[in-house]
Amino acid sequence: MPKPIIAESRTLARQRNATIPQPISLDAIEEICPAELPVALRKEISRLAVEAGRIIGCPDYWRADFRLDASGAPRALEVNTLPGLQPGYSDITKMTNPAGMGYADLVRWILKSAESPYRRE
Repeated sequence: MPKPIIAESRTLARQRNATIPQPISLDAIEEICPAELPVALRKEISRLAVEAGRIIGCPDYWRADFRLDASGAPRALEVNTLPGLQPGYSDITKMTNPAGMGYADLVRWILKSAESPYRRE
């Protein structure tokens, strides 16, 4: 299995300081991939993401979303058991490209993992 890929989506500063929750326009979202995180935090989020997917029984691939709480600790938001694969649009494809895995490689990897020996037991 390839190493977990950590991406970050964050709202820009002009939205962060709002005192009343407001809808966030897509223009106010900045996606940074890979996320600019300290190495120890990146490793912890990677470990938690893999563990979360395994706990709920994801056999091949998934996307786990996290937020950092006020103290900077990662908190799981969700595990998406079937993340979208639309090139250039879906989060998983946006995350794998900067990690050096193109769309065709991603699809091949998913298919290959589905035919692995543990799936036949």
